[in-house]
Amino acid sequence: MKTTLKGITQTVVLMAAVIIFTIYGCKKVDNSAITYDKETIERAKANAANKIAAAGGVQEVFAVNKPMTVAWGDKNGSLVKPSSINSFRGGCTNYDLPVYTNLIQHTRAFQCSGGTGYRIQWEYEVSWNHVIVPINSLGVETIGTFRITDASYNMIIQENVTGIVTDLGVDPINTGNHIYNVKFQYGPVLPTSYINTTGNIVSLSASFASTCPDSYALWIVPASAYGFTANTGLLPCDRHERPIFQQPFVFNGHQIGISGYDPLNSCGSYNTSFIRPDLQEVNYSLDGGISWSVFTIPTAPTSNPIYSSGYIRYNDFINTPVLPIGTYNVVIRYRNWKYNGTPPNPLTIPLLNNACRNIGPFSINSPGELYASYTYEYYPNTVIN
Repeated sequence: MKTTLKGITQTVVLMAAVIIFTIYGCKKVDNSAITYDKETIERAKANAANKIAAAGGVQEVFAVNKPMTVAWGDKNGSLVKPSSINSFRGGCTNYDLPVYTNLIQHTRAFQCSGGTGYRIQWEYEVSWNHVIVPINSLGVETIGTFRITDASYNMIIQENVTGIVTDLGVDPINTGNHIYNVKFQYGPVLPTSYINTTGNIVSLSASFASTCPDSYALWIVPASAYGFTANTGLLPCDRHERPIFQQPFVFNGHQIGISGYDPLNSCGSYNTSFIRPDLQEVNYSLDGGISWSVFTIPTAPTSNPIYSSGYIRYNDFINTPVLPIGTYNVVIRYRNWKYNGTPPNPLTIPLLNNACRNIGPFSINSPGELYASYTYEYYPNTVIN
Protein backbone atom coordinates (compact mmCIF):
# COMPACT_ATOMS: atom_id res chain seq x y z
CA MET A 1 0.00 0.00 0.00
CA LYS A 2 1.33 3.42 -0.90
CA THR A 3 1.13 5.97 1.85
CA THR A 4 1.32 9.60 0.82
CA LEU A 5 2.45 12.58 2.87
CA LYS A 6 -1.06 13.97 2.57
CA GLY A 7 -2.49 10.74 3.95
CA ILE A 8 -0.01 10.74 6.86
CA THR A 9 -0.86 14.38 7.61
CA GLN A 10 -4.59 13.72 7.59
CA THR A 11 -4.13 10.71 9.85
CA VAL A 12 -2.00 12.66 12.32
CA VAL A 13 -4.47 15.54 12.37
CA LEU A 14 -7.37 13.15 12.90
CA MET A 15 -5.57 11.32 15.73
CA ALA A 16 -4.66 14.63 17.34
CA ALA A 17 -8.24 15.80 17.14
CA VAL A 18 -9.44 12.56 18.74
CA ILE A 19 -6.88 12.90 21.53
CA ILE A 20 -7.76 16.55 22.15
CA PHE A 21 -11.46 15.79 22.14
CA THR A 22 -10.96 12.87 24.54
CA ILE A 23 -8.81 14.92 26.90
CA TYR A 24 -11.22 17.86 26.80
CA GLY A 25 -14.23 15.62 27.31
CA CYS A 26 -12.67 13.85 30.27
CA LYS A 27 -11.47 17.12 31.73
CA LYS A 28 -14.96 18.60 31.41
CA VAL A 29 -16.57 15.68 33.22
CA ASP A 30 -13.91 15.66 35.93
CA ASN A 31 -14.23 19.41 36.49
CA SER A 32 -17.99 19.18 36.88
CA ALA A 33 -17.48 16.56 39.57
CA ILE A 34 -14.68 18.13 41.62
CA THR A 35 -14.38 21.85 40.85
CA TYR A 36 -16.33 24.49 42.78
CA ASP A 37 -16.80 27.87 41.16
CA LYS A 38 -16.10 30.50 43.81
CA GLU A 39 -18.05 33.17 41.95
CA THR A 40 -21.11 30.93 41.75
CA ILE A 41 -20.84 30.11 45.44
CA GLU A 42 -20.69 33.81 46.30
CA ARG A 43 -23.72 34.56 44.09
CA ALA A 44 -25.65 31.75 45.77
CA LYS A 45 -24.77 33.05 49.23
CA ALA A 46 -25.69 36.62 48.31
CA ASN A 47 -28.98 35.46 46.79
CA ALA A 48 -29.81 33.53 49.97
CA ALA A 49 -28.95 36.50 52.18
CA ASN A 50 -31.12 38.83 50.11
CA LYS A 51 -34.12 36.50 50.22
CA ILE A 52 -33.89 35.96 53.97
CA ALA A 53 -33.59 39.72 54.53
CA ALA A 54 -36.56 40.44 52.24
CA ALA A 55 -38.70 37.89 54.10
CA GLY A 56 -37.71 39.29 57.49
CA GLY A 57 -36.02 36.10 58.64
CA VAL A 58 -36.05 32.35 58.12
CA GLN A 59 -39.54 31.48 56.92
CA GLU A 60 -41.53 28.82 58.74
CA VAL A 61 -44.20 27.34 56.49
CA PHE A 62 -47.28 25.65 57.94
CA ALA A 63 -48.79 23.26 55.43
CA VAL A 64 -52.57 23.51 55.87
CA ASN A 65 -54.17 22.29 52.64
CA LYS A 66 -57.71 22.68 53.97
CA PRO A 67 -60.84 23.14 51.82
CA MET A 68 -62.45 26.55 52.28
CA THR A 69 -66.09 27.59 52.07
CA VAL A 70 -66.74 30.04 49.22
CA ALA A 71 -69.61 32.28 48.18
CA TRP A 72 -70.31 35.22 45.87
CA GLY A 73 -69.64 38.73 47.11
CA ASP A 74 -69.78 42.22 45.68
CA LYS A 75 -66.75 44.46 45.16
CA ASN A 76 -67.06 45.69 48.75
CA GLY A 77 -66.74 42.16 50.10
CA SER A 78 -70.39 41.84 51.12
CA LEU A 79 -72.02 38.47 50.53
CA VAL A 80 -74.73 38.23 47.88
CA LYS A 81 -77.02 35.43 46.83
CA PRO A 82 -76.60 34.28 43.22
CA SER A 83 -80.36 34.63 42.74
CA SER A 84 -80.12 38.34 43.55
CA ILE A 85 -77.46 39.04 40.91
CA ASN A 86 -79.13 40.59 37.88
CA SER A 87 -76.66 39.51 35.25
CA PHE A 88 -73.95 36.87 35.13
CA ARG A 89 -71.58 37.33 32.26
CA GLY A 90 -69.70 34.85 30.14
CA GLY A 91 -72.13 31.99 30.62
CA CYS A 92 -71.84 31.81 34.42
CA THR A 93 -74.63 30.08 36.30
CA ASN A 94 -75.92 30.33 39.84
CA TYR A 95 -73.89 27.25 40.77
CA ASP A 96 -70.71 28.29 39.01
CA LEU A 97 -68.26 27.84 41.91
CA PRO A 98 -64.76 26.34 41.90
CA VAL A 99 -64.37 22.59 42.21
CA TYR A 100 -62.18 23.31 45.21
CA THR A 101 -60.61 26.27 46.99
CA ASN A 102 -57.92 25.18 49.43
CA LEU A 103 -55.96 27.21 51.93
CA ILE A 104 -52.60 25.62 51.10
CA GLN A 105 -50.28 27.15 53.65
CA HIS A 106 -49.41 30.13 55.73
CA THR A 107 -45.96 31.38 56.62
CA ARG A 108 -44.37 33.33 59.44
CA ALA A 109 -40.83 34.67 59.28
CA PHE A 110 -38.75 33.62 62.28
CA GLN A 111 -36.42 36.52 63.01
CA CYS A 112 -33.64 34.53 64.59
CA SER A 113 -31.13 37.39 64.48
CA GLY A 114 -32.62 39.56 67.19
CA GLY A 115 -35.83 40.45 65.35
CA THR A 116 -38.96 41.60 67.12
CA GLY A 117 -41.83 40.08 65.18
CA TYR A 118 -43.25 38.13 62.25
CA ARG A 119 -44.13 38.69 58.63
CA ILE A 120 -47.24 36.89 57.43
CA GLN A 121 -47.90 35.22 54.08
CA TRP A 122 -50.71 32.89 53.03
CA GLU A 123 -51.85 31.28 49.80
CA TYR A 124 -54.68 29.36 48.17
CA GLU A 125 -55.03 26.81 45.39
CA VAL A 126 -58.19 27.06 43.30
CA SER A 127 -59.55 24.83 40.53
CA TRP A 128 -62.05 26.85 38.50
CA ASN A 129 -63.36 27.09 34.96
CA HIS A 130 -63.05 30.90 35.02
CA VAL A 131 -59.97 33.06 34.97
CA ILE A 132 -58.79 34.56 38.27
CA VAL A 133 -57.12 37.94 37.72
CA PRO A 134 -55.44 40.49 40.04
CA ILE A 135 -57.98 43.11 38.89
CA ASN A 136 -60.79 42.83 36.36
CA SER A 137 -62.33 45.24 33.85
CA LEU A 138 -64.62 46.85 36.44
CA GLY A 139 -61.85 47.43 38.94
CA VAL A 140 -62.70 44.49 41.25
CA GLU A 141 -59.45 43.28 42.83
CA THR A 142 -58.19 40.00 44.21
CA ILE A 143 -57.71 40.87 47.87
CA GLY A 144 -56.61 38.87 50.90
CA THR A 145 -57.66 39.88 54.39
CA PHE A 146 -56.14 38.85 57.68
CA ARG A 147 -57.24 39.95 61.09
CA ILE A 148 -56.13 39.28 64.63
CA THR A 149 -58.55 39.37 67.53
CA ASP A 150 -58.10 38.67 71.20
CA ALA A 151 -59.87 35.98 73.19
CA SER A 152 -62.97 38.20 73.45
CA TYR A 153 -62.95 38.84 69.67
CA ASN A 154 -61.88 42.45 70.10
CA MET A 155 -60.06 43.59 66.96
CA ILE A 156 -56.29 44.01 67.28
CA ILE A 157 -55.50 44.49 63.59
CA GLN A 158 -57.15 43.94 60.22
CA GLU A 159 -55.37 44.47 56.90
CA ASN A 160 -56.08 43.93 53.20
CA VAL A 161 -53.36 42.74 50.83
CA THR A 162 -53.33 42.61 47.02
CA GLY A 163 -52.98 39.10 45.65
CA ILE A 164 -50.38 37.61 43.32
CA VAL A 165 -52.13 35.27 40.86
CA THR A 166 -50.29 32.45 39.06
CA ASP A 167 -52.04 30.25 36.50
CA LEU A 168 -50.64 26.74 36.99
CA GLY A 169 -52.30 25.36 33.87
CA VAL A 170 -55.02 22.79 33.19
CA ASP A 171 -56.31 20.78 36.15
CA PRO A 172 -55.43 17.17 35.22
CA ILE A 173 -58.45 15.82 37.11
CA ASN A 174 -61.00 18.51 36.19
CA THR A 175 -59.89 19.17 32.63
CA GLY A 176 -62.34 22.03 32.02
CA ASN A 177 -60.60 24.01 34.78
CA HIS A 178 -57.29 25.70 35.36
CA ILE A 179 -55.51 25.56 38.72
CA TYR A 180 -54.59 28.93 40.20
CA ASN A 181 -52.14 29.70 42.98
CA VAL A 182 -53.07 32.95 44.74
CA LYS A 183 -50.58 34.33 47.26
CA PHE A 184 -50.85 37.19 49.74
CA GLN A 185 -48.04 38.73 51.78
CA TYR A 186 -48.33 41.44 54.43
CA GLY A 187 -45.14 43.50 54.31
CA PRO A 188 -44.73 45.17 57.73
CA VAL A 189 -43.40 43.17 60.66
CA LEU A 190 -46.06 42.28 63.24
CA PRO A 191 -45.06 42.36 66.92
CA THR A 192 -44.61 38.91 68.44
CA SER A 193 -47.21 39.83 71.06
CA TYR A 194 -49.85 39.94 68.31
CA ILE A 195 -49.13 36.36 67.33
CA ASN A 196 -47.89 34.62 70.45
CA THR A 197 -50.35 35.87 73.07
CA THR A 198 -52.52 33.02 74.30
CA GLY A 199 -56.10 33.56 73.17
CA ASN A 200 -55.30 35.70 70.14
CA ILE A 201 -56.89 34.41 66.95
CA VAL A 202 -55.47 34.89 63.45
CA SER A 203 -58.09 34.60 60.69
CA LEU A 204 -57.44 34.53 56.95
CA SER A 205 -59.80 35.14 54.04
CA ALA A 206 -59.77 36.44 50.48
CA SER A 207 -61.90 37.52 47.55
CA PHE A 208 -60.96 36.51 44.02
CA ALA A 209 -61.72 38.72 41.05
CA SER A 210 -62.51 36.88 37.84
CA THR A 211 -63.52 37.65 34.30
CA CYS A 212 -66.93 36.13 35.05
CA PRO A 213 -68.96 37.83 36.35
CA ASP A 214 -67.17 41.19 36.01
CA SER A 215 -68.84 42.95 38.90
CA TYR A 216 -68.62 40.24 41.57
CA ALA A 217 -65.84 38.39 43.35
CA LEU A 218 -65.58 34.92 44.80
CA TRP A 219 -65.46 35.44 48.55
CA ILE A 220 -63.79 32.99 50.94
CA VAL A 221 -65.35 32.69 54.36
CA PRO A 222 -62.62 33.47 56.93
CA ALA A 223 -60.77 30.52 58.41
CA SER A 224 -58.74 30.60 61.60
CA ALA A 225 -55.08 29.91 60.90
CA TYR A 226 -53.27 26.85 62.18
CA GLY A 227 -49.98 27.24 64.01
CA PHE A 228 -49.85 30.92 64.95
CA THR A 229 -49.81 30.56 68.72
CA ALA A 230 -47.21 30.65 71.44
CA ASN A 231 -47.02 26.89 71.92
CA THR A 232 -47.43 25.43 68.43
CA GLY A 233 -44.98 25.20 65.59
CA LEU A 234 -42.12 24.57 68.00
CA LEU A 235 -41.52 21.03 66.75
CA PRO A 236 -39.84 20.67 63.35
CA CYS A 237 -42.33 18.05 62.14
CA ASP A 238 -45.22 20.50 62.65
CA ARG A 239 -43.81 22.97 60.11
CA HIS A 240 -41.43 23.32 57.15
CA GLU A 241 -38.53 25.73 57.13
CA ARG A 242 -38.35 27.34 53.71
CA PRO A 243 -35.21 26.51 51.69
CA ILE A 244 -33.83 29.13 49.30
CA PHE A 245 -34.53 28.66 45.59
CA GLN A 246 -31.53 29.59 43.46
CA GLN A 247 -32.57 30.99 40.07
CA PRO A 248 -30.72 30.39 36.79
CA PHE A 249 -28.79 33.70 37.02
CA VAL A 250 -26.80 32.21 39.91
CA PHE A 251 -25.49 29.54 37.53
CA ASN A 252 -25.00 31.78 34.47
CA GLY A 253 -28.44 30.81 33.19
CA HIS A 254 -27.66 27.09 32.80
CA GLN A 255 -28.98 25.46 36.00
CA ILE A 256 -31.22 25.94 39.02
CA GLY A 257 -30.46 25.11 42.63
CA ILE A 258 -31.58 25.11 46.24
CA SER A 259 -30.00 26.09 49.54
CA GLY A 260 -30.95 25.06 53.04
CA TYR A 261 -33.15 27.36 55.11
CA ASP A 262 -30.20 28.85 57.06
CA PRO A 263 -27.33 28.61 54.57
CA LEU A 264 -25.28 31.39 56.16
CA ASN A 265 -25.46 29.89 59.68
CA SER A 266 -27.17 32.99 61.05
CA CYS A 267 -29.79 31.32 63.28
CA GLY A 268 -28.04 30.59 66.51
CA SER A 269 -31.19 31.09 68.59
CA TYR A 270 -32.81 27.72 67.88
CA ASN A 271 -33.02 26.12 71.31
CA THR A 272 -34.53 23.25 73.30
CA SER A 273 -38.04 24.75 72.94
CA PHE A 274 -37.75 25.74 69.29
CA ILE A 275 -36.04 22.81 67.58
CA ARG A 276 -34.22 22.66 64.27
CA PRO A 277 -35.06 19.98 61.73
CA ASP A 278 -32.13 17.70 60.95
CA LEU A 279 -32.85 17.50 57.22
CA GLN A 280 -35.15 18.72 54.50
CA GLU A 281 -36.32 16.51 51.67
CA VAL A 282 -36.32 18.63 48.50
CA ASN A 283 -37.41 17.81 44.92
CA TYR A 284 -37.84 19.88 41.78
CA SER A 285 -40.06 19.54 38.74
CA LEU A 286 -39.54 21.10 35.32
CA ASP A 287 -43.02 20.25 34.00
CA GLY A 288 -45.34 21.88 36.51
CA GLY A 289 -45.29 19.05 39.05
CA ILE A 290 -45.94 16.00 36.87
CA SER A 291 -42.50 14.41 37.33
CA TRP A 292 -39.94 15.00 40.08
CA SER A 293 -36.15 14.97 40.32
CA VAL A 294 -33.53 15.62 43.00
CA PHE A 295 -30.67 18.11 42.96
CA THR A 296 -27.58 15.98 42.34
CA ILE A 297 -24.59 18.37 42.30
CA PRO A 298 -23.21 20.31 45.29
CA THR A 299 -22.78 24.01 44.53
CA ALA A 300 -20.26 24.19 47.36
CA PRO A 301 -18.27 21.43 49.10
CA THR A 302 -20.40 19.35 51.46
CA SER A 303 -19.87 16.40 53.79
CA ASN A 304 -23.53 15.39 53.43
CA PRO A 305 -23.54 11.83 52.00
CA ILE A 306 -27.27 11.75 51.12
CA TYR A 307 -27.73 15.05 49.26
CA SER A 308 -27.98 13.19 45.95
CA SER A 309 -30.99 11.29 47.36
CA GLY A 310 -32.82 14.59 47.89
CA TYR A 311 -31.93 15.35 51.53
CA ILE A 312 -30.16 18.58 52.48
CA ARG A 313 -29.05 20.17 55.73
CA TYR A 314 -29.77 23.76 56.74
CA ASN A 315 -26.49 25.05 55.27
CA ASP A 316 -26.13 22.93 52.12
CA PHE A 317 -26.03 24.41 48.59
CA ILE A 318 -27.13 21.99 45.83
CA ASN A 319 -27.91 22.40 42.13
CA THR A 320 -29.04 20.53 39.02
CA PRO A 321 -26.84 19.42 36.14
CA VAL A 322 -26.74 21.78 33.14
CA LEU A 323 -30.30 21.86 31.75
CA PRO A 324 -31.32 21.95 28.10
CA ILE A 325 -32.14 25.40 26.77
CA GLY A 326 -35.83 26.16 27.19
CA THR A 327 -38.58 27.68 29.32
CA TYR A 328 -39.81 25.55 32.22
CA ASN A 329 -42.66 25.60 34.73
CA VAL A 330 -40.50 24.90 37.75
CA VAL A 331 -42.04 23.61 40.99
CA ILE A 332 -40.11 23.04 44.21
CA ARG A 333 -41.48 20.85 47.01
CA TYR A 334 -39.95 20.31 50.45
CA ARG A 335 -40.63 18.98 53.95
CA ASN A 336 -38.76 18.77 57.26
CA TRP A 337 -37.33 15.60 58.81
CA LYS A 338 -36.07 15.06 62.37
CA TYR A 339 -34.31 11.88 63.49
CA ASN A 340 -35.38 10.19 66.70
CA GLY A 341 -32.44 11.08 68.90
CA THR A 342 -28.96 11.99 67.69
CA PRO A 343 -28.58 12.03 63.90
CA PRO A 344 -26.57 9.05 62.62
CA ASN A 345 -23.00 9.62 61.48
CA PRO A 346 -22.72 9.31 58.54
CA LEU A 347 -26.25 10.45 57.73
CA THR A 348 -28.70 7.84 56.47
CA ILE A 349 -31.98 8.36 54.61
CA PRO A 350 -34.63 9.03 57.30
CA LEU A 351 -37.66 6.75 57.57
CA LEU A 352 -40.81 7.02 59.64
CA ASN A 353 -39.54 4.24 61.90
CA ASN A 354 -36.43 6.24 62.88
CA ALA A 355 -37.49 9.85 62.25
CA CYS A 356 -40.53 12.12 62.01
CA ARG A 357 -41.97 14.44 59.37
CA ASN A 358 -45.29 16.18 58.79
CA ILE A 359 -47.83 13.51 57.85
CA GLY A 360 -49.96 16.29 56.39
CA PRO A 361 -53.68 16.98 56.41
CA PHE A 362 -55.46 15.42 53.45
CA SER A 363 -56.57 17.71 50.67
CA ILE A 364 -60.06 17.50 49.19
CA ASN A 365 -58.62 17.34 45.68
CA SER A 366 -55.47 15.35 46.36
CA PRO A 367 -56.26 12.94 49.20
CA GLY A 368 -52.82 11.33 49.04
CA GLU A 369 -50.67 11.86 52.12
CA LEU A 370 -47.63 12.31 49.86
CA TYR A 371 -49.02 15.53 48.38
CA ALA A 372 -50.30 16.99 51.62
CA SER A 373 -47.08 16.52 53.59
CA TYR A 374 -45.01 18.79 51.29
CA THR A 375 -44.96 22.53 50.82
CA TYR A 376 -44.92 23.63 47.16
CA GLU A 377 -43.48 26.70 45.46
CA TYR A 378 -44.08 27.65 41.82
CA TYR A 379 -41.71 29.40 39.41
CA PRO A 380 -43.44 29.36 36.02
CA ASN A 381 -41.67 30.46 32.85
CA THR A 382 -38.17 29.91 34.22
CA VAL A 383 -35.74 30.41 31.34
CA ILE A 384 -32.61 28.31 30.85
CA ASN A 385 -30.31 29.79 28.23
